[in-house]
Amino acid sequence: MVKDRILVIGTADPAPWHPLSAVEGELNLLLADLGEWEATVDPDRLTALEKDSVRLLVCYADLWEGALTDAQTAGLIRFVAGGGRILVLHNGISYQGRSEFRAVVGAQFTGHPPATSLSFRSCRPEHPVCRGLPSEWTMDEEPYRFQFHGADTTVIYEYQHEGVWYPAAWTAGFGQGTMVYLMPGHTVASFRHPSYRELVCSAARWLLESEGNS
Repeated sequence: MVKDRILVIGTADPAPWHPLSAVEGELNLLLADLGEWEATVDPDRLTALEKDSVRLLVCYADLWEGALTDAQTAGLIRFVAGGGRILVLHNGISYQGRSEFRAVVGAQFTGHPPATSLSFRSCRPEHPVCRGLPSEWTMDEEPYRFQFHGADTTVIYEYQHEGVWYPAAWTAGFGQGTMVYLMPGHTVASFRHPSYRELVCSAARWLLESEGNS
């Protein structure tokens, strides 16, 4: 049986905040059983995702300054629109320097208060990503804020900060492809939190197994 190919893309040291090397070991533990897993810090790999037979792209990039090239952006958009799956983790939304990527994710990062202890809850327990997972948990994390752009997004988790609930995870369709965004992931400790580990695995598994784009 041929395994699904999973490509994790991030940023090498010295990344501004989140080098892939800091969490690569934990991501390997989480994803190795789901398919043929590979990590890269070369954004040019985005130009050949179909050629490389990638089924799931996991984005942990740290590109807050600057943006992908036209060729890299075109490769990523072609992959997702053609039916590829993309799991964007925490700072992976930093590819938002390109409006095309913002359209894939359905939102853009606007800033965050200091990291603190946050309460998370499922707001769509019936969604396949959420089924069988803890409905609530608490962890230390950066409270990312987002502006949504009217895309077809479905928020599946929320976090509470100073008495207000904000989106923490959502799905979106783009062309024939599917995207899941998970807000946590600031440090390696995030990926060692039992509830978040389960969520990452569940999201990746659903993306690999799903046929539709919602």
